[in-house]
Amino acid sequence: MSDTIDNDPTSELLDALRLAIRAMNATPNFDTGIPNPERKHRTLRSYELLPKIEAVVRKHEGPS
Repeated sequence: MSDTIDNDPTSELLDALRLAIRAMNATPNFDTGIPNPERKHRTLRSYELLPKIEAVVRKHEGPS
């Protein structure tokens, strides 16, 4: 993870998302309580949400 010494908001958000991904991967699959846009009357499970968060991180992180 990058240090955000320059207080770049994008870097800070990406670092926070990476931490959330790590935390969610360390726990069993749980109900997030977030409505599932693809399945009416259902909520997202954490393991369904993870790929969506990971896609955002991959899209916005710079070259390694």
